Amino acid sequence: MEKNNEEKSKILIVGATGYVGDYMVKASLSLGHPTLAYVRPIHTSSHFSKLLHLQSLGLTFFQGELDEEEKLVSCLQQADIVISTLAPPQYLEQLKLIKAIKLAGNIKRFVPSEYGNEVDRVKGLPPFEAVLENKRKIRRATEEAGIPYTYISANSLAAYFVSYLLHPHDLKTLQHILVYGTGHAKAVLNYEEDVAFYTVKAATDKRAENRVVISLDLNRTLSPSWS
Repeated sequence: MEKNNEEKSKILIVGATGYVGDYMVKASLSLGHPTLAYVRPIHTSSHFSKLLHLQSLGLTFFQGELDEEEKLVSCLQQADIVISTLAPPQYLEQLKLIKAIKLAGNIKRFVPSEYGNEVDRVKGLPPFEAVLENKRKIRRATEEAGIPYTYISANSLAAYFVSYLLHPHDLKTLQHILVYGTGHAKAVLNYEEDVAFYTVKAATDKRAENRVVISLDLNRTLSPSWS
């Protein structure tokens, strides 16, 4: 049975103005969750405009840095679930977030920023392996802290990688297209909207506590596997 609005989990999103964060905020709000965000102090007009837009959709945001422990803990104490969407250069900054979650003592689930390969099952070439190793460090720190977690493996974000690898907007001016390998390698691409949607669903699902959710081929059916 669907919970009513009064029983919906309060979700705090860290990195809400980033690429994945924007999708995550909209998914959380669309599913009826009171949605909070902890964001860096506003420095640019574009950043401010984005926050105003998300606020108009129902987002409540707090400004602060991750090393402002007291402020971060205070914000965490107003939430039930934390979903991090920090970008790769900031992955290890989540160690500060883990410490604050432990201090807050009330968070029922933590979803660290991943949304890519299942890092405990794959190896990569440098510098990609360094990114995977940072994700593993956050997993192990979360487990060591005894924080209930859900890890999301989305394989590849469709719009991001299609744009980054194929440059579809430049097709009229491109003289050459670079094909990696033989061109027959298989990949799993998932819509960002779907990734955000099932991340929020998994974060609030008891069955996904302390488990990995792997999207093998959503095909817009939202049918991830559980491991």
